[in-house]
Amino acid sequence: MPARIIKKNHLSLTGYFPSLKNDRSMAYESAIERDFYLTLEFDPTVEDYQEQPFKIETLIDGKKRNYFPDCLINYRPEANRRPLLVEVKSERELQDKEKRKKLETKLAVFREFADENDMDFKLVTDRELREKYNLDGLKFIYNFRNEPPHLDKFKPVVLRVLKSNPLKISDLLKELSLSSNEQLQVVPVIWHLICKQEIKTDFTRPINNNCLLEVNNGKIEL
Repeated sequence: MPARIIKKNHLSLTGYFPSLKNDRSMAYESAIERDFYLTLEFDPTVEDYQEQPFKIETLIDGKKRNYFPDCLINYRPEANRRPLLVEVKSERELQDKEKRKKLETKLAVFREFADENDMDFKLVTDRELREKYNLDGLKFIYNFRNEPPHLDKFKPVVLRVLKSNPLKISDLLKELSLSSNEQLQVVPVIWHLICKQEIKTDFTRPINNNCLLEVNNGKIEL
């Protein structure tokens, strides 16, 4: 649970993100934090993550200050990575000289804390998220995180066909030789299997019938 309670704020978007990896709702206090959580759900190296994980107490110019990092990420053992402390900010904030000066003080505290506690630290921006992922595509796929009807019926055949050869969704549907009604039933199953990462696709590209799909072999791509 977060070390600091995130309250509603009329100046920014706050709410709760339904995390599959953490099996709970994660509080966020900006749209950028929400989008960042979403990308972590699709990162196969991430084991779990926590918002506002702890309070860091320090002295700045003789005054006591309390800082709360935005996120702490723990990685799967086979990723061979140290925990990552993250602060999430918008490019707009970084371009504001006054805000940037205050932020640099906070970032220095986080870097020092990370170094002293066998962690890494990173500043993540909305620009970086947009450049690395097709966020609209991730949001669309994440809508299919819950098991759809007909999963047991179509999952085995979908995985069997894709094991033989990676296919675009449009070609996969043709290969399955389904009726029009069955195609309507199988498409949510395909989206769900992508969301659960049993099927891989390129999340930097638009999510549509031209997506190239392949079965996830379980290996972590670093």
